[in-house]
Amino acid sequence: FASLPATARLSSVPAKEPQQLQKQKVLAHMAKAAMAMPPQKMGPQAVANLLNGFASAGWDDDALVEHLSSAARLLSKGAFTPAEVAMSLQALAVLHLPSSSLVEFFSRAASLTSADRWSPEETANLAWTCAVLRLTDRALLLIVCDALARNLMAMNRDSLRQVHQFFTTCDLDPEMRAAAPSSLGLLQDLDASKCRQAFVSVASQVQSSQLQQDVAETLRSLGIELTEESMDPATGYTLDIRINPFALAKVLPAAKSLTALLSMPRIALEVDGPFHFRMRTQQPLGSTILKRRHLRAIGYKLVSVPYWEWDKLKSRADKTRYLLDCLADDK
Repeated sequence: FASLPATARLSSVPAKEPQQLQKQKVLAHMAKAAMAMPPQKMGPQAVANLLNGFASAGWDDDALVEHLSSAARLLSKGAFTPAEVAMSLQALAVLHLPSSSLVEFFSRAASLTSADRWSPEETANLAWTCAVLRLTDRALLLIVCDALARNLMAMNRDSLRQVHQFFTTCDLDPEMRAAAPSSLGLLQDLDASKCRQAFVSVASQVQSSQLQQDVAETLRSLGIELTEESMDPATGYTLDIRINPFALAKVLPAAKSLTALLSMPRIALEVDGPFHFRMRTQQPLGSTILKRRHLRAIGYKLVSVPYWEWDKLKSRADKTRYLLDCLADDK
């Protein structure tokens, strides 16, 4: 938020308020200050910094995004540095705003920037954005793959994790694969294993939340066989809870026939806390959407248990009924 006036970064929110409420009020104060900045006085750095700052906090404000769009349209695409383009696109991917006019604006700016101008971190951010927002512009993907060829060797673990998700998207999404240049195959042959290793090394360090433990305990009370924090071998994702479909025969009438059991998909239950969603909303962030998309693409039945629904359930009977309804849902 360095692009905001110093006075706008101050807040009179009482320190004794709950931290989350205090954070929301501070961000609302900053968003109001950003909206007061005339678009014609915003430079490329201000647009990129503001997008990145609010996205990092998970703050989505349609009016603010449109205000920043107005500012960007007053600037030429070449006015933005590669760092500013990558930062802006990543912010839009974090908030998962595929229909924003800024996506097309910055995608075009990226495709006009030669591959040798992107740093390793910027290249990884760009690749991850393409995966999250399913950007299939051929010119853009050519730049991404050329920049990856130049920068993969110098990437740190976080960047390699992002590239792994890009590679996974290209493997699972026919439109992305068809739009990508032929050089993608060689890149994957050379570096996919290294990227996957970086992804798995971090995923294996995930710890269960109290919310997840409560959900798992409720399932176990029904006699349902499950595994927590298990890794999916195809994608490298850590699954919050993986359920054996055959165990459902004990609790779901529709699963009691052998034919029904054999046709049931693998079941992954994801327990989604507040940090999986944009602040003040029930809209999932880009990283959550990408994981769901990948798991569904390889055949999982994905069951999401959002925190606000679980928090409403006070008794074990209510929780049991809720989970059985989720598992029985054909969607």
